[in-house]
Amino acid sequence: MTNPPLQYISTTQLARFLGISVVAVNKRIKSGRIKADKIGRSYAIPRKYIEEHYPGYPPAAVAAQDTVSVMQAAALLNVDRKTVLNKIKRGELPAQRVGRHYVLPKSALQAPEAPAAPRAYVSTVELAALTGDSRKTIFRKIKEGKIKARRVGRHYVIARDDIPLAGFAAKKTASGAGDYLSVAEAAARLGISRIAVFKKIKKGQLRAERMGRSYAVLKAEVAVIEGKSKQ
Repeated sequence: MTNPPLQYISTTQLARFLGISVVAVNKRIKSGRIKADKIGRSYAIPRKYIEEHYPGYPPAAVAAQDTVSVMQAAALLNVDRKTVLNKIKRGELPAQRVGRHYVLPKSALQAPEAPAAPRAYVSTVELAALTGDSRKTIFRKIKEGKIKARRVGRHYVIARDDIPLAGFAAKKTASGAGDYLSVAEAAARLGISRIAVFKKIKKGQLRAERMGRSYAVLKAEVAVIEGKSKQ
């Protein structure tokens, strides 16, 4: 027995292709302008009829694919609808025009397999702390191709191996992004105000690295001061 979905298409599918409502399709069926078979309380349009009268309709092989709408694709990719449409127009995502809309095969939206050896990544904020640049400068360098970054949703992450920082590979274990505290975090750990932390940094009593208009404080430095205060 032939698979029914390949023999017929639904009124909803035809409505999407024509860019009209299901009600309008049903009216055309009842007036005889579209040939359809009554199945239960609904109508189904023979695929043979569709192929003869609507040659632009996707062939059975394409129609049988597991597809999603632009909105569904946006949700799966964690981006907005406009981004998906732009990717379709640039040819970065395969899509089939159905009436006034697009449908995309789910297989094209599946996340790539993770590499055998997972790479360590840092965020743009962490990279800013390590380099002393502002986030704005980091974003500009990413867009100019000076920093290799990977898009994750609406954000960027940078592989540690790709960070263009002299000597970073040698000192990353001792001074990785995870070894820093913000000024607010350092203040909370030391039980002092943020202003007091800034003063210690400026006097050279607390080692820190410039992060845009603020500082990233080394955890080790805070630990030393904590140890002294407990003695």
